Amino acid sequence: MTGTAVQRRRGPQRGEGGGGGGAGSSPGERRQRRGVSALALAATGAGALLLLVCALASGSPAAAAPAAAAAAAAKPMPSLAAVAAAAAAMSSGNPLGPPPVELNPSVMILGMFDWVPYQDQPPFTSRCSDMVDRAKASAGGTRINFVPTHYWQDKDSNGGVDAYCYMDSNMDCVRHTAQSIASFRSGLELCFRRAVEEGLGLSIVPHLDDGGRTAAWRNGLKFNPKQKYGGFSYEDVMLNPIADALAAAIAVTPSWVDPLPVWFALQGEMSATVLNYPGEYWYLLKEIRDRFLSGLRRRGLPETLVAIHSGLTQVGVSFNFNKVLQVNTGGGVGGGSAASVLARFLGFGPFMQGRGLLGLGLGPGAGPDGPELDPALAGPARSLLASPDAAALDLGALRSLFEEIDFLGISAYAALDDPDFPMTALQNAAFTFFGEMRDLVGLDVAPIIRRRGIDLHYSEFGLGGGSSPLGTAAAATPAAAARTPFYGVWGAYVPANDPWAPPAMRAFLHSFFSKTLGWLVQGGGPTYTVSHCFLWGMGSWDVLGIYPESTMPEGTYKDPQVVDSVRRHNAAAAAAVEQRRQAAMQQAQQSAPSPGK
Repeated sequence: MTGTAVQRRRGPQRGEGGGGGGAGSSPGERRQRRGVSALALAATGAGALLLLVCALASGSPAAAAPAAAAAAAAKPMPSLAAVAAAAAAMSSGNPLGPPPVELNPSVMILGMFDWVPYQDQPPFTSRCSDMVDRAKASAGGTRINFVPTHYWQDKDSNGGVDAYCYMDSNMDCVRHTAQSIASFRSGLELCFRRAVEEGLGLSIVPHLDDGGRTAAWRNGLKFNPKQKYGGFSYEDVMLNPIADALAAAIAVTPSWVDPLPVWFALQGEMSATVLNYPGEYWYLLKEIRDRFLSGLRRRGLPETLVAIHSGLTQVGVSFNFNKVLQVNTGGGVGGGSAASVLARFLGFGPFMQGRGLLGLGLGPGAGPDGPELDPALAGPARSLLASPDAAALDLGALRSLFEEIDFLGISAYAALDDPDFPMTALQNAAFTFFGEMRDLVGLDVAPIIRRRGIDLHYSEFGLGGGSSPLGTAAAATPAAAARTPFYGVWGAYVPANDPWAPPAMRAFLHSFFSKTLGWLVQGGGPTYTVSHCFLWGMGSWDVLGIYPESTMPEGTYKDPQVVDSVRRHNAAAAAAVEQRRQAAMQQAQQSAPSPGK
């Protein structure tokens, strides 16, 4: 296929036979959903008004929740058109410019040791729920990012996938079973519930890491997300349990919490799988959304409330900022694997001895949710490189995917030429990604994103202060750290390995975050604005101190000055957005027709 124009609702050619039963929604359905989303976002922070707006949009205001009825009795409701105008006034194209953007933390869920609860009976807590508490305390803000991580096994070391596994506290990668998938779902539900109780919007950016010892990088892993490897597909082990856990957590939102936004990336920093299987991801956009909404219905939520959550839920994809055409062929020296990341936790905290998943039993309410996973489907491992699907990129299907996503994320670790960089250099990651997509892939993505008005997320962001892809050495100077923000020091905090200990490095760290927050106050830009920015949450990047082993008796990566700056920034950003919302809703009410007209 060439990169010629395609019809707006063109279904991907490749994978149609095996892409699952879900077909894309109609253009009208997509427009209606996105319209509801805009209206809902315009009313963020005013729960009763939000319910009314979405009830009107769904055509059934009489079925709205009691809070909506109370709001209706208290004051006149602006017309749907007026609220739509208010939403438009709050968009990035208004004369006020783009709204300020928070800098939010990431909760890393690296294995069963992070998701399995401590207790055998309620109330349950876990390392994951503890991280949510630390994230709220350290950053404040209105949203949180989760990075659930599973692993692949490549028994032939040829760069492909033979099976999926989870990591236990011995750092052994154990092949997934229906039982382990159910435990994963249950543990995520517990953690998501904690975030919901805090009123935090939920971003989810799933990762696959190398479960072996070759340190291959997830970005170049070419696999079909709907194909079963060793009995289960990526959809089975990752996407479905996340969607089910989300539905279970959102369905029990406390009465004091307004409906919350959800941003669900189908993958994170994994470019090869999307570029080579765009048709499968096109189908997954709707399938995962439908699974989440169906889960809400199964738990008894009325259609008016399901419509609200539909409007507040976005499903997208997330790439690395560069090397988009990389494909693993075997071996590797990259971050994100048992060799370069998890092995450096051994001997610390819960990793002193084995804490095996099956020995602990399942978490609360564990059990398959939705279609039963059939272990009998396990068959001989297949090499991905031998698959006939490994063909030239289908640019038509890829264009269709970008025409359908609700948001685009990138891991934003582009090099900085100088420690004293201008704030605008923080756009380097966006320039690099869009340039590679245009010049190397042959698809000009930036105009699609701009025309459709969808958000750009910095799904991963930060400064690691390292000099080695294996995460074992600190950068010697601020200039070296600026050139490789994607390198850091992995593992539990050890004073001798702290790249920020030298005064010059600590000063550069503070300068980096001062400029970052200044850039986010402006909404990013000026060429590429962003709507979300999530700080990587482990190792020497974890200056908010979120991951448990980032703080040890000997010291911590948590930087009090950065924590204070981020908290103040996020409070100011949230207040500014609220001020805009109030002004927009006031304008909407003033535009509402008088009673009887």
